[in-house]
Amino acid sequence: LLGASRLGLFELPPLNALTALANAAMEIALADGSVKPWAATFYANRIWLDLIGQFYEAGGPANFVDALCAEPARFAQCTKAAAE
Repeated sequence: LLGASRLGLFELPPLNALTALANAAMEIALADGSVKPWAATFYANRIWLDLIGQFYEAGGPANFVDALCAEPARFAQCTKAAAE
C-alpha cells in the first residue's frame, strides 16, 4: 500500500490521526455512558472506518483532519486526541 501511495496511485489517509480521533471518541462515549465497555472497541473501529470513508469521499485532501476538526461537533474529540 505504501509503495502504491508513493507512486501516486492513490492517497493514503492519515491513519494515525484518524486512530487518535476514533480512540478519543470512544473514550468520550465511555465517560458519558453512551457506550458500554464491552462494545467500546467495536464503536471505535466503526468510527475509524467511517472517518476513512469520509476521507475518500472528500477526495483525499491534505487538510482533511484540519477540516474535520473545524466542525463544532468534533471539537471535544479533536481536543482530546491532540492532548494524547
